[in-house]
Amino acid sequence: MSLQASCIGAMAIADLIKTTLGPKGMDKILQSTGRGRNVTVTNDGATILKSLHIDNPAAKVLVGILCQFDYCLTIVLGTEWLSSVPEILCYKRPWTTKKIQPCTLMASGAGKDLGRKEKRKRMSTTEGALGEGENSESANLLKRNSDDVGWEYGVLVDPNNKDKVKCKLCKKEMRGGIYRLKQHLAHEGKNVKKCTATTVQAMEAKQKCKKALDEAKRKREEKTIRELELREEVNVSRVGESDEVTCVGSSEPHKLGPMDKWTRAIDPKATKTDSLKQQQLNKELWKERTHEVHKYIARWAYTHAIPFNACDNDEFKQMCEAIGQFGPGLVPPCQDSLRERLLEEEYERTKSLLQEREAEKFKNGCSIMTDAWSDRKRRSIMNLCTNCADGTSFISSKEMSYVSHTSEVIFDLVDKAIEEIGPDNVVQVVTDNASNNMGAKRLLEEKRPHIFWTSCAAHTINLMLQGIGNLTRFKKVVDQAKAFNIFVYGHTRTLECLRYFTEGKEVVRPGVTRFASNFLTLSSMQEKKDQLRKMVVHSRWDSLKDVKSKKGKEATATILSPSFWKDVKLTLTVFEPLVKVLRLVDGDVRPSMGFLYGQLLKAKRQIKEAFVNVEARFKDVIAVIDKKMNGRLNSPLHLTAYLLNPHYSYSDLSIFDQPKISEGFISCVEKIFYHDEDMQHMAANIELKKFQNREGPFSKKLARKFKNFDYNPASWWRLYGYETPALQKMATRILSLTSSSSGCERNWSGFEGIHTKKRNRLTTTRLNKLVYIQFNSKLLSFLQEGGDDCALADFRDEEEDEMEGTGIPWSVIGEAVGADEQLELRRSARVRELYEGEEFESEEEEYDDEDEAGARNMQENKFRTDLMNIAMTTLSSKILSQDKEYFAELAVDAVLRLKGSTNLESIQILKKPGGSLKDSFLDEGFILDKKIGIGQPKRIENANILVANTAMDTDKVKIYGARVRVDSMSKVADIEAAEKHKMREKVQKIIAHGINCFVNRQLIYNFPEELFADAGILAIEHADFEGIERLALVTGGEIASTFDNPESVKLGHCKVIEEIMIGEDRLIHFSGVAMGQACTIVLRGASEHVLDEAERSLHDALCVLSQTVNDTRVLFGGGWPEMVMAKEVDELARKTPGKKSHAIDAFSRALQAIPTIIADNAGLDSSELISQLRAVHHKENCTAGIDVITGTVGDMQKLGIQESFKVKQAILLSATEAAEMILKVDEIITCAPRRREDRM
Repeated sequence: MSLQASCIGAMAIADLIKTTLGPKGMDKILQSTGRGRNVTVTNDGATILKSLHIDNPAAKVLVGILCQFDYCLTIVLGTEWLSSVPEILCYKRPWTTKKIQPCTLMASGAGKDLGRKEKRKRMSTTEGALGEGENSESANLLKRNSDDVGWEYGVLVDPNNKDKVKCKLCKKEMRGGIYRLKQHLAHEGKNVKKCTATTVQAMEAKQKCKKALDEAKRKREEKTIRELELREEVNVSRVGESDEVTCVGSSEPHKLGPMDKWTRAIDPKATKTDSLKQQQLNKELWKERTHEVHKYIARWAYTHAIPFNACDNDEFKQMCEAIGQFGPGLVPPCQDSLRERLLEEEYERTKSLLQEREAEKFKNGCSIMTDAWSDRKRRSIMNLCTNCADGTSFISSKEMSYVSHTSEVIFDLVDKAIEEIGPDNVVQVVTDNASNNMGAKRLLEEKRPHIFWTSCAAHTINLMLQGIGNLTRFKKVVDQAKAFNIFVYGHTRTLECLRYFTEGKEVVRPGVTRFASNFLTLSSMQEKKDQLRKMVVHSRWDSLKDVKSKKGKEATATILSPSFWKDVKLTLTVFEPLVKVLRLVDGDVRPSMGFLYGQLLKAKRQIKEAFVNVEARFKDVIAVIDKKMNGRLNSPLHLTAYLLNPHYSYSDLSIFDQPKISEGFISCVEKIFYHDEDMQHMAANIELKKFQNREGPFSKKLARKFKNFDYNPASWWRLYGYETPALQKMATRILSLTSSSSGCERNWSGFEGIHTKKRNRLTTTRLNKLVYIQFNSKLLSFLQEGGDDCALADFRDEEEDEMEGTGIPWSVIGEAVGADEQLELRRSARVRELYEGEEFESEEEEYDDEDEAGARNMQENKFRTDLMNIAMTTLSSKILSQDKEYFAELAVDAVLRLKGSTNLESIQILKKPGGSLKDSFLDEGFILDKKIGIGQPKRIENANILVANTAMDTDKVKIYGARVRVDSMSKVADIEAAEKHKMREKVQKIIAHGINCFVNRQLIYNFPEELFADAGILAIEHADFEGIERLALVTGGEIASTFDNPESVKLGHCKVIEEIMIGEDRLIHFSGVAMGQACTIVLRGASEHVLDEAERSLHDALCVLSQTVNDTRVLFGGGWPEMVMAKEVDELARKTPGKKSHAIDAFSRALQAIPTIIADNAGLDSSELISQLRAVHHKENCTAGIDVITGTVGDMQKLGIQESFKVKQAILLSATEAAEMILKVDEIITCAPRRREDRM
């Protein structure tokens, strides 16, 4: 809001108040605000307000009084005209560039100089003037960015007044907003005039608006019922409460008397009407009181970073209701109560809420789901959950960072969970297809042969999508779509342009898995095909600098390529059936085991139909599906579920005659009734025939109502299978099973959100109870739906589409610009693509994807353990020896962020005295040891940073002894003015770079600092040179010293700049920097000496770890490598004849010198330890070395003492090169001097 608009609005209000109250009344109002000296009131009706801002108390008083009148004000300003004061206060554009001219105020009944016709004439003139040259902008201002159906048939009369709308059909203007417009169109409402339009569009609008109003009414009623149910669940007991209760716990007792009961609900189960009658003392007063309470809630949420959507939680609403029922004087719970008694009570309450699911587990069995994952701190965590027909519930989470995920470890965890639930209540265990899980499967079959171990369907279907996506014809289109989206989303201006043409809708859409995301993104691009095409041929896109790059040209060519869109359509047609199955198995709405196999067969049929049933075209796609499906999703359990689901078996009776399904059924019967041959005989030989022939209850008419895909087959069996008890029990247990472990995976964040440093003082039992409560509360609050088919794009339109307004087909435009030719790969790229495809196929033949994934996961965990051991070995400082595990984790986390790079410049070590060494931490960002100046913005988002090294003070005379003499103070002022002018020009050049943060190596004096502050730019001065060099590196910028050519200066970028506190020091934090691996290790300690020692040790560890990440081979430490090599060299010396054996033997002794030095430096008896070490190393597969902690020979493998192979190799090679160099120097020295020839 501009100052001019504020003044104009204030003048209008003041004139009206003066007309109403008179000059004296106006004077009293202004004097009561304490700002009367800034206001002059004249007797001729004109009011002049000098320097009166909208924040002035006088203006606030005037606005408050104005709200009590129903006057319709108008302001005439020269030839411009606006209606109503609120518009003047809010409407920015017309007043920001104009001077305030004398104005005349008109109020209804008071302004006689303009009649209605003249007003309308001026209104139309003004609207035309405002819209001239800005037709599109004005149109956009009158539209609302909303999905409400009402905005299809209405527009805003004024963009700043959302209450007044205009019907497009009958041109009627009305107040009441879009809701009143929908009533107008739907011919509803008591005091609403009906739309007089009689067109087909009017009838369509009537139906749509009526439907929208009914839907909104239904949602309001459901919300009201839900809130009443929540209130009824809250009951704060008042047994024995008298009419007057004294609240204890404060210095002055607060008494609750009979009147207090009128401000809260007496009976929580009272009806809404009765409750409101008690509470509505005064509507306005009640609103004010509610607002005051809301302010306290908001303050708590803002201070402690509570997410805003937490206010929509049922628990929050119940908490507010409980506090309201209690009344004044509530003492909040203390930490001990939250940690102990209340935690235990909530834990027991959560368990009681799960009793229904426990009963379902005992009745129809359940599945155990397990999944291992790594959080952002690289901790390996194992989740265990159970799933039954009523939903998923959480068992436990366990951190397993320092345990190898072997088959035995996984089996032990699962077996303990089975024992806890009961072996007879567990039907299956669901995991992914990693090799260690398959090993655990074999162990489970040996101990518990009646329990199935099945593969996660979501994981397997994801592998199908991955395999199909890697086929050449699909990989090409996916890569092109990825390249386009990476380019657009990687630049702020291209992304802004995209959102402009798509009306704010995103193209990239996340899915259940990464390859489902590919499908959804392609589907989204297909939906927005016309918008994307219009974008890339628009001048707005062409004007962008990034579009002219190679990647920008390829992105444009991709969108204009007809072959690309043809391939997109084919890819979506193939992917769609599998994505539907993925959504089915990923949902929690109903058990999916009974539908999985049948839907996979249906998906294969649809894919074949997409290729017109030509085998040569669909052969490779079906081969990928069959390969992943075999042994995983066609197990006896899946086949039996397919057979026992009447939706499939009664629709195709040939299913009963298929040998593969019959064999699977028999195998399943033997497994479920493992110890009961009578039940096996009854289910397989007697009852299956009754089910097949539809005998007994299966022949009933109602039993045939199974064609609807949404029915529950387990419930069908419970209703009609009472004459086949063995088969009924088997069917209900199998058809109540899930086929995926997605319910376990989608709640990964529960452990990470609770096991933080803020709660590291809680015991393990309490932490697990917190996870149990949070995890199960989320699972109880909703069932994850699998999604509907409506979300899939309709991409089957075969018609040739044209560019709107031209009649030219898009294919012609694409051919004209040569889009397909530009996307053609060069010969070398085609050869490389062919080679990569062959390599992928060969890898598919040799290894299985799941085994590779499992091995890779185990390898990552083992590699992290190796890094931890190397770091703890390297941190040999006496100061860090006590906390070496803590600092080793800091070092490993920092180095792993480098992603294989050996450049340690992106890791900053910042020393801050104070606290203890264990207060040190790793921050994922860059911290500059400077503080933000007074008057500077404290937080900047999406920062554009100019890093500079330039003088920002006034010029000084550089010649020693030079003087400037002036004969008057006016000339001194002229010199200062010239200096300020020069500095202002320099600052303007810097601002022209489009920055919001300026970091300078040199000082920034007061005047330029004020200029930067006025421009809203954060200015940081006098940063040390090493600091700004590192800042430029991590933010992707360069240090500049001249500013004449902004296009040649490379700016840095980061997401957020803010001021933080470490100890008592203020520092500047840069997060989301361009170099994603950048981080800062903040060291805390008692003194500078301690910090220096810690920095030295930590730097050594980082250097060693960075080399290890580059070359992952590791060795045992403690002199083990040297002793092993010395042993081999000794054996070679004994086999070598002649003098060479002495040299080889000398090299062996040189190798043994390294463990000797290790022992000597530790103050140990080196000769004794080396002799013991030599004797031990004569054994096979020895891993012995020197343990300097105990002063003995120890097992390096058990102790976890390891070293980097690459560092050890560099040490030995450098020693060898040094020895060779010394020998060469000795040879030169010992050579006889050359004699001069006698020339006489």
